[in-house]
Amino acid sequence: MASLPTWLMHEQTGHRSDTVLARYIQPVEKRKVPSVL
Repeated sequence: MASLPTWLMHEQTGHRSDTVLARYIQPVEKRKVPSVL
């Protein structure tokens, strides 16, 4: 499974803390629609 660095996700989403950002991150297996990224 490929993953992005957290600093890049912070930059993209605008979230400053890892706690808030973690609320939006889901394991790939739990997604109903596969990601194209």
